[in-house]
Amino acid sequence: KELPRLTRYSIDGVNRSEQETIRAKIDLMTGRIVNENVIATAAKRINDHYRDKGFLDIDVDIVQEVDSSFANGTIIRVKVNKGKKVKVDLILINGITAFEEKKVKRKMKSTKEKTWWRFYKPSKYLAQEFKSDQQAIIALYNNEGYRNARITNDSIYRTEEGLVALVLDIEEGNQFRFGNISFTGNTKYRSTQLDSILGIRRGDVYSLAHLETRVFMDPKGMDLSSLYQDDGYLTFRAMPIEQRVENDTIDIEVRMMEGQQFRIGKILVEGNTKTNDHVIYREIRTRPGDLFSRTD
Repeated sequence: KELPRLTRYSIDGVNRSEQETIRAKIDLMTGRIVNENVIATAAKRINDHYRDKGFLDIDVDIVQEVDSSFANGTIIRVKVNKGKKVKVDLILINGITAFEEKKVKRKMKSTKEKTWWRFYKPSKYLAQEFKSDQQAIIALYNNEGYRNARITNDSIYRTEEGLVALVLDIEEGNQFRFGNISFTGNTKYRSTQLDSILGIRRGDVYSLAHLETRVFMDPKGMDLSSLYQDDGYLTFRAMPIEQRVENDTIDIEVRMMEGQQFRIGKILVEGNTKTNDHVIYREIRTRPGDLFSRTD
């Protein structure tokens, strides 16, 4: 027997705005053949949509009815009961020894425990945000030298009040420190000068993020890339490599490709309709023939 074709469908249980959102999600088109996969896919997309918004108790019921106006036609009735947003009652983090628990929880910007005094940040549970907060926790550990820190397990269960409890198991690992830092490929500046600019000493707490900031883009402009690119080396590249890991000490080698110095060629101004070119050029201190400087 030929499967029925969709003639029309309706959505009940949510307001008109949400109905339009659901229609875009399930993408049901009149005339298409309706089988079990079509129904299951539509239900899953609606469930996923509301679960991502914190409605963990979402209930979707999809019913088919025969459409007597058309031969072999079917009507789909989608009934949505999204329930209430489920709040986070408790967050348990096991394995913390390096920091205070509240410091780790503060890194969870989007997942908060329910409290009577927090009104600016709701304590709803969102799966994707929970994953992002886990990454933020690992970033905290990495920045404090715990390069091997990882979350070994995350779980969720419902409390007696119907709220959500979240559990994280953390394996901190050892705290690492910087060892010797060497430079290769540098001919413009001596290694002692570069070491002074880098500002990282043997014994400092290891942080890859801090190392990359000092090499590539320090907000204050005191980094290796600024040193070279302010002196015309437009194509300068540097790559920090973990050369050796011994016990809790990591030796770093910064491999550098200086390239050649560049000078400013033409300076073009485009898109100005209110102001003459010479007025804009008057404000520009960079001149053709000057060495390229990123800061300037």
